[in-house]
Amino acid sequence: MRYAFIRDHERQHAVRTLCRVLKVHPSGYYAWRHQPRSARNIENQRLTGQIKQSWLHSGAVYGYRKVHADLRDLGGPCGEQRVYRLMKAAGLRSQSGYRRHPHVGGMPAVTWVGSNLTLLMYGLRIRHPAIPPEFVKMVYLSTS
Repeated sequence: MRYAFIRDHERQHAVRTLCRVLKVHPSGYYAWRHQPRSARNIENQRLTGQIKQSWLHSGAVYGYRKVHADLRDLGGPCGEQRVYRLMKAAGLRSQSGYRRHPHVGGMPAVTWVGSNLTLLMYGLRIRHPAIPPEFVKMVYLSTS
């Protein structure tokens, strides 16, 4: 983590100064910079891409369990905890509380305004003068 910080900021400050401040040896930084990425790191990046794709395909709803099931269906060998760790590192979370809750309160769907029937639906007022007053009590507005 310290080496990555040094790599990101070596254009603004001298490498030796950054190494001294972060208490690492410059030779360790240069050795880290020149070593190839590990196979596990490369595989984690590839898997993170697949995880993001599966997560976005679900509408950003799936958690690590369902994403793991998707990856397993695709034939990729990976563990559930690895998917959890990679999703957490990438900032991907399941959506919780997305189910529709019943609406309580608010304005009535059908109201009277003068001699006209006014239907209130989604905040729009629709005046309907053709409905006679004796039929008003039979009018019900369904929102589903």
